[in-house]
Amino acid sequence: MERELKTPLAWKIILPIILLNLILHLYGNTLYGFHRDELLYYSLGHRPDWGFWSVPPFIGSLSWLIQATIGDGIFGFRLVSSLTGCGLMLLVAMISRELGGKSWAQAISVLGIFMAPVYMRTSVFFMPVIYDVFFWTLSYYWLIRYMNERQNWQLYAITITLAVGFLNKYLIVFLLIAFLIGFLLSSYRELYKNKHLWLAAGLALVLILPNVLWQVKYDFPVLTHMRLLKTYQLDNVEPRGFLLEQFLFTLMASLLWVPALFWLFIKRKKQRILVYTYIVVICLL
Repeated sequence: MERELKTPLAWKIILPIILLNLILHLYGNTLYGFHRDELLYYSLGHRPDWGFWSVPPFIGSLSWLIQATIGDGIFGFRLVSSLTGCGLMLLVAMISRELGGKSWAQAISVLGIFMAPVYMRTSVFFMPVIYDVFFWTLSYYWLIRYMNERQNWQLYAITITLAVGFLNKYLIVFLLIAFLIGFLLSSYRELYKNKHLWLAAGLALVLILPNVLWQVKYDFPVLTHMRLLKTYQLDNVEPRGFLLEQFLFTLMASLLWVPALFWLFIKRKKQRILVYTYIVVICLL
């Protein structure tokens, strides 16, 4: 699908939805005080570093930037998260367009995000979660762009997004693994012969290297953190309950993404990699 043949973004439909989402957040963001976890990320901004005991450096650096520019009030912190949530909605519309969606397909996709409780909540608080969702979605956007256009620069866009996402939350490693397995299971296995994939991977390694060196210096505190999470939280999560939550948390959006997975697998052979990556991520989680 050539770029000039794509349906334009349906700004007249999706922009009012995005603006309504922002208005609701601007109204509600200061009705209650900081969440206790927000206070942690707030304090990390006082002393930014290449890593912290429980999180990579992105959230601490962003906290420092907000305090240095907007100020240290709750409005500024939550405004950035809310704007990221609006950016997520725009990304979903762009993905819908890349997959051939016309104006109403884009609008329905954005509505799915707007009406899903999990996205409404995560785009309120100043926490790594909304940025994690954004970087995962952006990675998929660049992957779909590559499937449509086969431009080598898009491989760099994918790996840079994954690297920045890694500096926000290590969980995105699961998406990287899913992409690598998805390439092998699909017609895109030829990518492993493309030198630009390896150059892009090298660039990503350079970007995350300072954080890796920080982990080495302090004897990998992330492993201790993961072990404690497993003991006190993850061991209490049952696979059946986890799978059920994927539907409950997304509500209306589940009426879109579930049929979409079947549609992609049955009707879009060249885009089955999207289904493969979803299955791999669910299995890893």
